[in-house]
Amino acid sequence: MDMRKPLESTIGKDLPTAHAAVVWLCVVAGLLALWEWASRELLIHSLLSRPSLVLRDFVHLVLYGTNVPIKGALWEHFLASTRRVYVGIAVGALIGFPLACFAMTIPILRSGLRLILPAAATTPRAALVYLFVVFFGIYELPKYAVGIWTAFLFQLMFVYQHTERLLTTQREILNAAEEFTGSRWCVIRYVLGPLLLPAFFDAVFLANASLWALLVVTEEVNARQGMGAIFAYAYETVQISMMISSMILLSICGMITGWAIDRIKRKVIWW
Repeated sequence: MDMRKPLESTIGKDLPTAHAAVVWLCVVAGLLALWEWASRELLIHSLLSRPSLVLRDFVHLVLYGTNVPIKGALWEHFLASTRRVYVGIAVGALIGFPLACFAMTIPILRSGLRLILPAAATTPRAALVYLFVVFFGIYELPKYAVGIWTAFLFQLMFVYQHTERLLTTQREILNAAEEFTGSRWCVIRYVLGPLLLPAFFDAVFLANASLWALLVVTEEVNARQGMGAIFAYAYETVQISMMISSMILLSICGMITGWAIDRIKRKVIWW
């Protein structure tokens, strides 16, 4: 009698949390060791700061903030950047999601989006910063305008893609809802809107990641506070270790806010 257990596929399975943490720490430690060795032994310290110097500047930024000309504690810079990111996301998403849902119920608008969205998606959003500066001036409005446009565009893209999948798999549900209610508004409110909530949060999540990456460009223009302004100042003064520290801080900010969005999504879309 064959007592061997059947083999189980490991594809798609995750490591236990403790094992994943150990692997992550080993990878990070290995990369830091390689970085330290390369910066010392390969004589490229002028191009690549050592991890010890980066850690020094990172701790200094966290504990003491920044000095002239970019003044302020780290939490002040974080709040300034967070305000610019999330005001833009909130306005763009709250405008874009209802308009996108409404456009999906009208065939001619949906066909128009099929032609426009590929071109709009490939537009360099970093270049739009300077265009918005021409339109709105050099103060705060261009920084918010980039966030609003990015969030609005992502809402259109994700709602359109998700609606195309719904029309393929659940067209009968949408047709039945329209026949029973007889109102486009009721279909959007009770059927299409809830079905498209995953697309809404996916668009917000991607807009969050994109805007934290764009902060370096948006806060380069006449900004005296913000995480991107710290990076721009370090770039202008060629402080490589400070540049790397500010990049790490930007990544941490994006990870924290992305985690918060994911938790909100799990609470709202509980099904």
